[in-house]
Amino acid sequence: MLYAIVLVPLVGTVLCQWVGRVETPWRRAATAAVAATAAFAACVLLLCEVPAVFAGQVLLQQAEWAPAIGLNANLRLDALGWMFAALITGIGLLIIVYAAY
Repeated sequence: MLYAIVLVPLVGTVLCQWVGRVETPWRRAATAAVAATAAFAACVLLLCEVPAVFAGQVLLQQAEWAPAIGLNANLRLDALGWMFAALITGIGLLIIVYAAY
């Protein structure tokens, strides 16, 4: 689940690039909607982790990235990390909504 929290905004960025290239009168609104949806989805995924994080658990996800040389992609979410992630995604969502208008 932690990888989804990171990947949703990245996929949203790629979709914003794709939607922004289409020449239509509603291009700006569509790009803002895609960006807001990605930020909102990341916020929702973070909120799904609230019970575990507030119970004192430290969530860890590990994936082998380049096992031949011993590199792994590790993500960790504790209460402080959750607070900053929620703050960043929440403020990012507000900025996207503000910029759309």
